[in-house]
Amino acid sequence: MIAFGLGACTGFFCWSDLHTSAEKLVEHDGSYAIRIEGDPVETSNGSYSQASLQADGCSARVRVMWREAEDALPVGAQARCKGKLVRLETSDKTRSLHRSLVAVRFTPSKIEEVSWAPTLQGLFGRVRQPCIERLAAIGGDGAAILRGILLGDRSAVRGTELEDAFRATGLAHMLAVSGTHLTVVALLVTWAMQWLGANRRRTIAVLVATAIAYLVFTALQPSAFRACIMAAVAATAWFAGRRANSIAALVLAVGGLLVLDPSNAFAVGFQLSALGVAGLCLFMPLASWWMERLLPMRLEPVGQPLALTLVAQAATAPVAVPAFAMLSLVGPFANLIVAPVIAFLLGGGLVSLLLLLVLPPVGGALLVAMSMLADMLARVVTVLFHLPVVAAPVFASQPVALAAGALAAVGLWILWPLPNRHAVRLISGAVLGGLALLVALLPVAGGANLVVMEVGQGDAILLSDGHRQVLVDTGPRDTDLRAALGRQGVRHLDAVVLTHLDDDHCAALGALQSLVRVDCVIVASGLIEAAERDEKAAEVVDTARELCDREGIVEVEAGDEIRVSDRMKLSVVWPRERVEESANENSVCLLLGFDADRDEAPDHTVLLTGDAEHEELAAMVDAGLGDIDVLKVGHHGSAESVDEKVLRVLKPELALISVGAGNSYGHPKKGTLALLEEAGSRIYRTDEDGDINLTFDKRGTVVRCTGK
Repeated sequence: MIAFGLGACTGFFCWSDLHTSAEKLVEHDGSYAIRIEGDPVETSNGSYSQASLQADGCSARVRVMWREAEDALPVGAQARCKGKLVRLETSDKTRSLHRSLVAVRFTPSKIEEVSWAPTLQGLFGRVRQPCIERLAAIGGDGAAILRGILLGDRSAVRGTELEDAFRATGLAHMLAVSGTHLTVVALLVTWAMQWLGANRRRTIAVLVATAIAYLVFTALQPSAFRACIMAAVAATAWFAGRRANSIAALVLAVGGLLVLDPSNAFAVGFQLSALGVAGLCLFMPLASWWMERLLPMRLEPVGQPLALTLVAQAATAPVAVPAFAMLSLVGPFANLIVAPVIAFLLGGGLVSLLLLLVLPPVGGALLVAMSMLADMLARVVTVLFHLPVVAAPVFASQPVALAAGALAAVGLWILWPLPNRHAVRLISGAVLGGLALLVALLPVAGGANLVVMEVGQGDAILLSDGHRQVLVDTGPRDTDLRAALGRQGVRHLDAVVLTHLDDDHCAALGALQSLVRVDCVIVASGLIEAAERDEKAAEVVDTARELCDREGIVEVEAGDEIRVSDRMKLSVVWPRERVEESANENSVCLLLGFDADRDEAPDHTVLLTGDAEHEELAAMVDAGLGDIDVLKVGHHGSAESVDEKVLRVLKPELALISVGAGNSYGHPKKGTLALLEEAGSRIYRTDEDGDINLTFDKRGTVVRCTGK
């Protein structure tokens, strides 16, 4: 408790001083000294690194924004440079940065005096960076995996399908340096010391020194730092003649890391590491006992590894499920296959890097061989990823998930059940059967609904009638889409309509892979041919082809009809001709008609507009579009989304706006909201109302919002 108390006090002073330090640095006029503390991260808006910045005797943690990816300096490097400092004001967008003790963004304009810092990171950075460059030269998925597990550099994997595959199959922890990797290193060192005939005292001393070196060499990953501290505590206990206690060592390690860096409290990787180890310390004996009685004698060798992965997945679920909005259904079994290979790659890869320093030809050849083996591993994981349903989209708020996990852990600890072999198999079968039923049969057929799902600054609209479901657009972020689908209990989609190929409408399309079955993807007529001239659009089309189970990609234009169910259909009202590019004005616009009696006239009409604005709406009106019940306002409520003339014809009773909280565009615009209010429309917006659920029946439309 003392360590946690010190961590809380340290955090209070750190965050209290955060903006004061930022103000002092922003006021500085001159050059700055920066020291790079994290590998560069590439995004669609450029690349950035975490660094420490000093000027006028004041220092702070900053995010360095590189003008070009080639400008990014490696971990352990330091430089004196000039540039622009911008203080990050408190908002929803900057909350995660502030939690990481970052309140300043720095963009270097001129970099000079680059050197290695006189620190352990700088010392090992001299060796680490050539290793990264050597693996980068080899290229391929295998080399990217080796960069992650050997050097803690995941930049080559981040944002790729390979990362999605490892995450969906419950193997993401394999790509990050953690206690597991440190254990493999310890086993290698122990074997080497035994081969040299060293006594136990010297072996432990070398183990601790090696663990510290590996920790710095892999850029001080928090989970590895935790494992290193626990190993040091165990070694100290042995030298002092005391019995080691894993729980005490874990508490000391977590508390110590919070004192050293309070921002670890908000780091998902650190939380997962701490919970996973806690679960193994507390419940591994029980899980092993159960597994021993559950499996037949011939399968006993896999009992311990399977128990370990099950306990780790259950222990980390309260953090992993809210963070990634999905639950891997094959994780425990995938770990059984992959864990031994990763251990071999780690051992062989480290030997390769050591030989690279003393015998470059031998080390280089062995590193290429390890990369080829890692390539095969990547193919295996990718095959698992493309199985029909590998993970399930799940939504759970973190407070609820943590509370449920804590209650389950306390209950299990108090009860500590030790049933006989027959009872173990009976209970395990019932649990597995219940989970299978939950995944396979939910959701139960319901009524007719339209849900504008809250996915940030983007569109994702779900149409449902019974078991039939169609998704219109996917939003910009995988996690947000998975959470939204989890809230709605989606397991299968009859179709996905992409109104156009802007990121805020289709960037999360790949998140559907391995989560839900998709029969077909629908796009505007001419878009597939147009995508061949645009590399980014071509990637979206390729993803769509991989998703489709049966019908493939279907092109539509005005006059076509998409049947959701017997009572619900989508009429395409725009574009009126083949498109030559994916642009806002070429968005697929759909008129949803719901007819409870299945007669001629629909009972309810909803116009879904993508990013089409008032000029396109005017063209639709000229073509015969008239009075509607509900308008999904185009382009997130931009200034050009509607005008008075169009609204006089459409007369929507409800106006739905899909928009991200605190977005930089200022959507929805005040003028747009005023026009909708003057037209008599009730306005609902996802940034304030959360998911907007419209339920249709013969009597009318019921609107329910989840709230925020």
